[in-house]
Amino acid sequence: HWTTAPDGCWNAPGWVYLVSVALFYALLSVYVGRTVGIIRLLREVVTGRELSIIPFHPDGCGGLKPVGEIGLRNQYLLGLVGINVILHWSGRFFLDTNPLYNLGLALATAAYTIAGPLSFLGPLLPFRKGMREAKDAMLSLVSARMRQEIASVADHLRTPGGEVSKADEERIARLQKFGEVLQRLPVWPFDTSTLRKFSAAYVFPLLLMVSVEVFSELIRSYLIEEPAPRSNGSPAEVRQGGDASHVTPLRSTE
Repeated sequence: HWTTAPDGCWNAPGWVYLVSVALFYALLSVYVGRTVGIIRLLREVVTGRELSIIPFHPDGCGGLKPVGEIGLRNQYLLGLVGINVILHWSGRFFLDTNPLYNLGLALATAAYTIAGPLSFLGPLLPFRKGMREAKDAMLSLVSARMRQEIASVADHLRTPGGEVSKADEERIARLQKFGEVLQRLPVWPFDTSTLRKFSAAYVFPLLLMVSVEVFSELIRSYLIEEPAPRSNGSPAEVRQGGDASHVTPLRSTE
């Protein structure tokens, strides 16, 4: 094996590989613990508190875009894990691997595919709930005031000669415009640019993995020639360039 010397001891590449694997899993454990800790911390921050969403904030997220960048940084770190899996996939082309090793790579790929969206959305879910509740609370106030205005106008119309005054129209129009503004308030602490960055960071390792696999198959198919099968017939000399059926028997030495 490439990690061991002829006497069975670990060689220099083997020790480097062993240390790298141990370091990788140590950092992976730290990453998982950090992500879970951030999710719990943000949930504690939001629970029992009312979020203040700032309409028309320059970040397009009601002033909460920095929270969305936490999930984006999580995906950047997870992308390094995906690249590590890609390096192992490429190693399958140069090294002899067993089915158990290939199964581990397949499970690692599936884990990355699932963990990507979770690492991005996990820290944001508590804020999503708080932003939704804050938006619904403001919309409820506008809805209640609108009902009062409409009821007042309806009572006025029931009186003989009653009609909708210009002041009533202006109040209802202002409430309607204000409700439309509230409807456009975001309920996620990220904008389209953050979503595009996440998509690129998430999809890049997967596309690179597929490219490595396709490239490896092309090399196996067109650049690596398989050895020709050996014939099991009687000894014979096959004339170069001739047909396989045209053979010259070997002369006896007796």
